Amino acid sequence: MPSLGSKSECWGNPVAERLFATIEREFIDALGLASASWSAPCRLRAHREFGQHPPAALDARLPQSQPRRSCPPQRRPSGGMINRSKLSDEPEQAQPPPRRASTLDQVFALNRAELNIPRGLEVVGILLASLVVLSLLGEQRYWLSLALGVLIVGLSDPGGEYGVRVGEMAWVGGIGTVLTAVGFGIGGGPWGWVVLVAFAVTLLSGLALKFGLHRFTGALLLNVWFLVAISIPAGEHLSPAHSNWSGQALAWLVGSAIWITLTLAVWLIRGRHAQETHVPEIPADMTTIKLSRQVILFGVIRAVAVTAAVAIAFGLHVPDADWMPIAALVAMKGSLDQTTLVAEQRLVGALIGAAVAAAFLLTLGSKHALEVVIVVLAAIAASIRGVNYALYCAAIAGAVLIGIDLPHPTNFTAEFHRVLFTLAGVAIAWLVMVLAGVIQKRSAKVAR
Repeated sequence: MPSLGSKSECWGNPVAERLFATIEREFIDALGLASASWSAPCRLRAHREFGQHPPAALDARLPQSQPRRSCPPQRRPSGGMINRSKLSDEPEQAQPPPRRASTLDQVFALNRAELNIPRGLEVVGILLASLVVLSLLGEQRYWLSLALGVLIVGLSDPGGEYGVRVGEMAWVGGIGTVLTAVGFGIGGGPWGWVVLVAFAVTLLSGLALKFGLHRFTGALLLNVWFLVAISIPAGEHLSPAHSNWSGQALAWLVGSAIWITLTLAVWLIRGRHAQETHVPEIPADMTTIKLSRQVILFGVIRAVAVTAAVAIAFGLHVPDADWMPIAALVAMKGSLDQTTLVAEQRLVGALIGAAVAAAFLLTLGSKHALEVVIVVLAAIAASIRGVNYALYCAAIAGAVLIGIDLPHPTNFTAEFHRVLFTLAGVAIAWLVMVLAGVIQKRSAKVAR
């Protein structure tokens, strides 16, 4: 066996000792660990990483082609012992994928950062003040028209320069006044006129998308109010001559004027500067667009669906069926571009609102107590508009449905029928949502 100590012998002791000294100096000492703390797997890795590479790779003055891998450093605990189990060379197990949120979780997902309690307190102050004043004057029957006039005109305020704001609020107040007069005027009359006008109003509100999302939202709110206006005289069996349509229209106009006057006072106090909108959740876009054929078709389908609900409620003179068209409109997909999640939230919100309204109508026999409930539900809706859309729709639906049946006596049978017709209205809305999905799929195929 030849000697390993001859000249130029790579396996000689000096060369081998220099190799392992370089490994210890550049690798082990850099980690701050004693050589005794290394387990067998880590020593094996060190041998593979450094012992089998060309000698040039050990020279710190030469660039490395790849980052050097090493065992993770481990601090020595106070007791002087190192946990050798954590120095294992076995690969880490893959983490399980995050759990996918269910549809119910998405529908009721809460964005607590958007809670707006001051806005809810503003609604409480305005509605309670108007209720107290009308009660003192003995004109409490006009409170619902006045209150919704304030709320809907307030929601139509886009913010910005005051001239633009007044123009938007004025047209909503004016159209709302006309719809109030027409709704209370024909609500207790021949059902054919009711069905015809309901179709026209619903169709025009859907086509209002042409003038921007902000005006489209205002048109939808006016559409809901019109259905309320035709339901009140029909539920009280009032003929057009006894529905006092002119007084109700005047109450709506006064409510609109109250909100516009308040915004004028705030604008003057703040130095006539542009103001932000009170409801940033409502889109402020007022750009005129061209309506596609699919959007117009969906508007017609939506109008036919609401009209069918109105025809059943008014044409067949079914008791307590006035909840059906309102539930259908509240739960129905507003536009063809609205997401499926928002449509599902509207459906769920309408059902919850109907259950809430039925519960309060059964448990509270006082008309004044029910009016306070309407104020509270409106305030909740104003506060949680950005928190969860399903709960917002539930609060709005509950307030509106209680307002319709505010002067009516109730019992378990009547509330059962109202909830049943609410389910029928929601079923109509669901059918419209399915048809909207079919239209969207065909539109996508044509675009390709």
